[in-house]
Amino acid sequence: MYTRTSFGRRLRHYDEHLREKILREIYDPHHQKLTDAVEEALRHYGKCLVIDGHSFNSRMIIKPDNLISFPDFDIGTDRYHTPPGLCDAVCKKVRELGYKPKVNTPFGGAITPMKFYQKSKNVFSIMFETNRKLYMNEKDMSKAGGFEKTRETCRELMLCAAEYILDTR
Repeated sequence: MYTRTSFGRRLRHYDEHLREKILREIYDPHHQKLTDAVEEALRHYGKCLVIDGHSFNSRMIIKPDNLISFPDFDIGTDRYHTPPGLCDAVCKKVRELGYKPKVNTPFGGAITPMKFYQKSKNVFSIMFETNRKLYMNEKDMSKAGGFEKTRETCRELMLCAAEYILDTR
């Protein structure tokens, strides 16, 4: 659905029919499943943690001669749904595992279903963005030697976040 890059350059032409098809067949069903899962967790546990996982390129070109390097892990937060202690605990864990974290850099935010967005303090949300240099060859998209270690690190970060939420309230 994106028509522009993160720097505003044209990625593709806008196509209303394609947009509607993506919304109907992919986006809406996915978000309904997410909402249903959050409702189920709230019914059973009284709270829910949503972990939004992504990856990003190791370097971004702003201008042809200007490259920016990014952290190993970007921890995305939401003012309402990410308690500062959760972010702190995850960043501490990232450092303990030997990596460099940044918060909301290069991307920010954390997904929360609209039904609960800024309405339920029992729905927690955090985003983990993993730098692709840790687990893949970005030129040919193949697994790199650090793939298994990165997978284990992501698992440790998820456990850290879940343990923090379990100990909350």
